[in-house]
Amino acid sequence: MTLKYTLAIATALFVTTPVHAQNLTGTELRAELIGVKLNFYNRRFRTNGNIKYHRNGKLNWSNELGFSGAGEWRIEGDTMCTKLFPKGSFTGRDWSCASIKRLKNGRYRGPRATLWK
Repeated sequence: MTLKYTLAIATALFVTTPVHAQNLTGTELRAELIGVKLNFYNRRFRTNGNIKYHRNGKLNWSNELGFSGAGEWRIEGDTMCTKLFPKGSFTGRDWSCASIKRLKNGRYRGPRATLWK
């Protein structure tokens, strides 16, 4: 697989958001998603995996296809921003920021994937 495809899968955050979903604030993002191993389903690539946003601003991810990597995260206002690195690389993509929605069923969504604990 190409690096571009691998990174697209790894980006793993966020899909289409239903009307009843509520945006998380920066404080809620920190309290609910940081320091917790999260599962994800990326609808575009139809793959499952997990991601953990460590309290030190680093993150690790892996998916069921055997791809994994690391990166960095930060919160800007009420958006989660990530910069992902494929395994073995020290350079990453540009920063990507998105709002995260809280769903009624304990799940979260953004532009590319659904997340849950």
